[in-house]
Amino acid sequence: MGLGGTGGYVLDFLSKTPVARIHLFDDDLFLQHNAFRAPGAVPLAALAERRAKVDHFDRIYSALHRGVVPHRVRMGPATMRLLDNLDFVFLCSDDPTGKRQLVERLEDRGISFIDVGMGLQAGEHGLTGIVRTTASTPAMRDHVWDRSRIPMAADDGVDPYATNIQVVELNALNAALAIIRWKRLSGFYVDTEAEHFSTYAIDGNHITNGDQA
Repeated sequence: MGLGGTGGYVLDFLSKTPVARIHLFDDDLFLQHNAFRAPGAVPLAALAERRAKVDHFDRIYSALHRGVVPHRVRMGPATMRLLDNLDFVFLCSDDPTGKRQLVERLEDRGISFIDVGMGLQAGEHGLTGIVRTTASTPAMRDHVWDRSRIPMAADDGVDPYATNIQVVELNALNAALAIIRWKRLSGFYVDTEAEHFSTYAIDGNHITNGDQA
């Protein structure tokens, strides 16, 4: 859910897997600033069409995967029912408001999900920060609440990401870490850590696991 920088790469990676359906949820338009964070290259003519994000990505990835299902909706109390019959959900929204209701709904329905995000800070010598991956499955859910592993309130601080700074490689990395975690949960890759929370520190190139089930 959410087809911004990270969500676009999650879709790209998922489209190469044999899942039956890939549901897309986003109500925004695909505009010029989105093109600099999305996989591949977008012609100017396509940007001029001002397509909905879900329609833009559906047009591209339906050529590769027959199960892409676009939903041009903003997720809220009236639309959360669309998630109820899904097997797994990727939460890729950089807006923390409304996430509490989403997380509660998914957990109440017993649906496993992965939430992704990053926090950046600008310093004298460049950008630093972390890339975060939080999983919630029936095997472990308390960490989401007890340790506040998913931001659910607006941050008053200034995050360089909000200024459309070009960090597409971090978006792709965040998506790759989420897909790898999902594939480990699914048994495709061996899962010896069973972590439900991990962070990648940009400045030191370190991945740290936590919240093992």
